[in-house]
Amino acid sequence: MPTLVIDGGDSPPWLREASRAIAAATPGRAAPHVGGPDARRVARGAGPVLRDYFA
Repeated sequence: MPTLVIDGGDSPPWLREASRAIAAATPGRAAPHVGGPDARRVARGAGPVLRDYFA
Protein backbone atom coordinates (compact mmCIF):
# COMPACT_ATOMS: atom_id res chain seq x y z
CA MET A 1 0.00 0.00 0.00
CA PRO A 2 1.47 3.40 -0.92
CA THR A 3 2.43 5.34 2.20
CA LEU A 4 3.65 8.90 2.64
CA VAL A 5 5.78 9.72 5.68
CA ILE A 6 6.72 13.40 6.14
CA ASP A 7 8.87 15.03 8.80
CA GLY A 8 9.91 18.62 9.26
CA GLY A 9 13.31 20.22 9.55
CA ASP A 10 12.80 21.37 13.10
CA SER A 11 10.89 18.34 14.32
CA PRO A 12 12.31 16.93 17.54
CA PRO A 13 15.01 14.30 16.94
CA TRP A 14 12.80 11.52 18.28
CA LEU A 15 10.08 12.41 15.74
CA ARG A 16 12.52 12.52 12.81
CA GLU A 17 13.91 9.14 13.90
CA ALA A 18 10.39 7.69 14.19
CA SER A 19 9.58 8.97 10.68
CA ARG A 20 12.74 7.35 9.29
CA ALA A 21 11.97 4.06 11.06
CA ILE A 22 8.40 3.97 9.75
CA ALA A 23 9.57 4.79 6.22
CA ALA A 24 12.28 2.12 6.36
CA ALA A 25 9.82 -0.53 7.53
CA THR A 26 7.13 0.31 4.97
CA PRO A 27 7.40 -1.09 1.45
CA GLY A 28 6.35 1.27 -1.35
CA ARG A 29 6.77 4.38 0.75
CA ALA A 30 7.74 7.93 -0.07
CA ALA A 31 9.57 9.74 2.73
CA PRO A 32 10.27 13.38 1.89
CA HIS A 33 11.77 15.74 4.43
CA VAL A 34 10.09 19.15 4.59
CA GLY A 35 12.20 21.89 6.18
CA GLY A 36 10.88 24.71 8.27
CA PRO A 37 10.97 26.06 11.77
CA ASP A 38 7.30 25.73 12.60
CA ALA A 39 4.11 23.90 11.66
CA ARG A 40 2.86 26.70 9.39
CA ARG A 41 5.97 26.58 7.20
CA VAL A 42 5.96 22.78 7.15
CA ALA A 43 2.30 22.88 6.10
CA ARG A 44 3.15 25.24 3.22
CA GLY A 45 6.17 23.14 2.28
CA ALA A 46 4.10 19.97 2.34
CA GLY A 47 1.72 21.26 -0.36
CA PRO A 48 4.05 20.49 -3.29
CA VAL A 49 5.03 17.17 -1.70
CA LEU A 50 1.39 16.14 -1.40
CA ARG A 51 0.59 17.32 -4.93
CA ASP A 52 3.45 15.26 -6.37
CA TYR A 53 2.57 12.22 -4.26
CA PHE A 54 -1.08 12.15 -5.35
CA ALA A 55 -0.39 13.06 -9.01
